[in-house]
Amino acid sequence: MTTARWTRFSLFALTLICLGAFCADSFAQKPAAPAKESSAEAILLYRGAVPLQNKGNYDLAVEEWEKFLQQFPNDPLANRARYYAGVCYLQLQQFDKAAAAFEKVRTDEPTFDQLEALSFNLGMTYLAAAKKLEAGDPQKAQFDKAAATFGELIKKYPTGAKTPDALYNQADALYLAKNKDAAIPLWRQLVDKHPQSTLRADALYNIGVTQQELGKPADAGKTYDEFLKTFATDAHAAEVTLRKGMTLYDQKQFADAEKRFATAAAAKDFSQADYALLRQGDTLLALDKPADAAAVYVKLSTAFPKSDYAGDALLQAGKAYSIAGHPAEAKKLLQPLTATEDARGAEAAHWLARTFLKENQPAEAVKLTDQFLKSVKDTARKNELELDRAEALYALADKKPDALAAFAKLATDAPKSDQAPVARYMAGQSALELGKYADATKWTDEFLAAHKQHELTPYVLFVSAEAALLGDDASKAAKVFDQLLKDFPQHPEANTWKLRRGWSLLRQKQYPQAAEYFTSLIKQLKKPEQLAEANYLLGNSYLEQQQYAPAIKAYDASLASQPKSRVGEEVLLNLARAQRGNNDLASAKASLGRLLKDFPQTAQADRVHFRLGELQHTSGEFKAATTE
Repeated sequence: MTTARWTRFSLFALTLICLGAFCADSFAQKPAAPAKESSAEAILLYRGAVPLQNKGNYDLAVEEWEKFLQQFPNDPLANRARYYAGVCYLQLQQFDKAAAAFEKVRTDEPTFDQLEALSFNLGMTYLAAAKKLEAGDPQKAQFDKAAATFGELIKKYPTGAKTPDALYNQADALYLAKNKDAAIPLWRQLVDKHPQSTLRADALYNIGVTQQELGKPADAGKTYDEFLKTFATDAHAAEVTLRKGMTLYDQKQFADAEKRFATAAAAKDFSQADYALLRQGDTLLALDKPADAAAVYVKLSTAFPKSDYAGDALLQAGKAYSIAGHPAEAKKLLQPLTATEDARGAEAAHWLARTFLKENQPAEAVKLTDQFLKSVKDTARKNELELDRAEALYALADKKPDALAAFAKLATDAPKSDQAPVARYMAGQSALELGKYADATKWTDEFLAAHKQHELTPYVLFVSAEAALLGDDASKAAKVFDQLLKDFPQHPEANTWKLRRGWSLLRQKQYPQAAEYFTSLIKQLKKPEQLAEANYLLGNSYLEQQQYAPAIKAYDASLASQPKSRVGEEVLLNLARAQRGNNDLASAKASLGRLLKDFPQTAQADRVHFRLGELQHTSGEFKAATTE
């Protein structure tokens, strides 16, 4: 929602002419006694017009004033009649005639005894006329005229009866002329220097709203605090409370903002209560309280079913439930919204697809996104759904190539979109898993060139390093891992990167350096899985140098850390190799037997049986060797 001035400013615009009428009537009801020089005929016609105007019969009254001016153009009462004719024209919204009448009186009689009221009404005439014009230079010129007229009045009558109203309306004219910064000091002068004015609350409200519009939420917040302290019982206190919440939200003070929105929503008979609930829900989302946010959105749709925000509230509730991990509630709200393929339906489809992905239902997500991608027109929403579809394909084991193609297409077709970073990263990840290391490098390079300091950067660098490591460029992999560890030393995956950094030494056949590296790394690790892998790699470093005793020690340490780790099969297989190299055939056979027992579904069973047969043959166990 915009921060345009709602109730007070529009209300004042509607009552603008009434203010003018008040000024005119206050002088017209008891006109000064006719000058003695006036003829009896003139006085009679003059007195006949006055009651018509006082009763609000402006069309009849102005006819009488014009008749007077035609018959007695040089009468001492002529300018007074012309002034009242101007007031009538103002009430009839014939602004050109009103302005002409007021201007002539001001020019012909600079000492006119009602000059303050006349100047005020002239300013109101220009202001009202400007509000009826279309936006553009003529309108701005009228607003500038109004502001100048009120300014002259204030300067000439600094303590006059109409000065507070003139300050208010001069600020109004400047605001509408797009000179908002100049309007604020005038409203402030009214608030500070005219404590009896009935327009102080309006002025203070307008200051806060204008500060919001100028992008000064902290200043606006202070103004709203002053309003709520000074005018706590004002009919618009609830709206100001809502606006105070908006200023806090804009400053990311979400906890305080949420309290203000809740207070405003609970205010009795508050016409903006539905909007306050919507903002409260948004703020709870910003506070990472999606379940609470969903409850507020549902409350809005239930309490205000005819609200303009009810449909958005249901959508937001479904989104919040999806984020909160409440898939049943999310589906219940989102699925009906996807019945129509409009903008709201497309957004609902996005969040429903996210829900399907969380529920491990990628096929449903593909089906849903395919449906909406045929009709969605909004580019941003289309990119969102394209990414949902690509992620759903990625989650399907047999659709990895299709997922790679989908991620690549999105990254290519919408390179500047919000989805492009994820698309590039996932294109690289998919290519890596498919063994397309050159493609993985291409997409990670594109990501790193296009997205500086992105939250995905460490993961992209890891994919880049892995692509180099598995693509036989271990030297490059080592450099990327070094960069990762330098730039993100406290990252949760840092120890994994350190292990892979050690792998790059092994792939480069730098075995002594690798042994030294893993010996040092083991002292830093705490997790059993990581210790098991580090000792396994340390054992490999020694095994490749035919240093069998330290290799055996390292493999034993790996098994001690986690007997059935993800590298457990390889540990036992290489342990047997080291034991054989150390001429301990019995232990080697025992290690291979343990491998078959601990990992009965091993894909390396053929290798294990073959090596076990070799060991038995060497030991003279020919029958057993033949069996193996």
